[in-house]
This record gives sequence, structure tokens and C-alpha cells, in this order.
Amino acid sequence: MPRTRPYRQYPDRFVGLMALPMSDRDRTLDELERAAKLAGHSRVIISAATSRARFFRSEFLPVFQRIEALGLPVFLHPNGAVGGKRFDPFYLANILGNRSTPTIAACHLSMAA
Repeated sequence: MPRTRPYRQYPDRFVGLMALPMSDRDRTLDELERAAKLAGHSRVIISAATSRARFFRSEFLPVFQRIEALGLPVFLHPNGAVGGKRFDPFYLANILGNRSTPTIAACHLSMAA
């Protein structure tokens, strides 16, 4: 049986997310243009771990302007949650860190605008 792609069979139920290389603005813009043309890719996913990717800097403004022009929603993924080792017990990284990391990233984005 041939392998089917769920987003082609059920385009309203499955969508592809574009993971952008936010360490380099020019590469990010190139990848955004390339991935936006792919079937089923209608959302952007960005790591909210701001300690590694300073995507809230003004140099990335053209990236977010292009995302907006394409009408794509952005999902801030909470990988690399804040808190470090003190969050290890009791799954605090999941309970607290996964909620606060995207919130901190969104605050950085809104303050940089």
C-alpha cells in the first residue's frame, strides 16, 4: 500500500509547521520563502528558548514582517524551559517552565516592536 501524507488526505485536520533557522536572518528569510510554497505548510514554529535564539532583535523584524505578509500564525514552542536544574523535581519544567518560556519570548517580541 502506498504511503499517503495525512495533510493531503485531510487538509483541514493536519498542517505542516515551518521550523525556521532563527540564528541567521537571511537564511531564515530564504527558508520561509521556500517552506511557504510547500503543500500543507501553513504555520511557523519558533523555539521560545530566547537564550539561544535572540529572534526578538530588530534585525529579525523583516522576518516577522514577511510572516505577517504571508498571513501565517506563529507557534512559540516551549523547548528549553526556564528554571534549569531547580525545575527538575516534580516535573516543574513541564508544569511551570513550558508555560513561562513562550510567555517570556512573547514579551520580548512585544517589547521589541
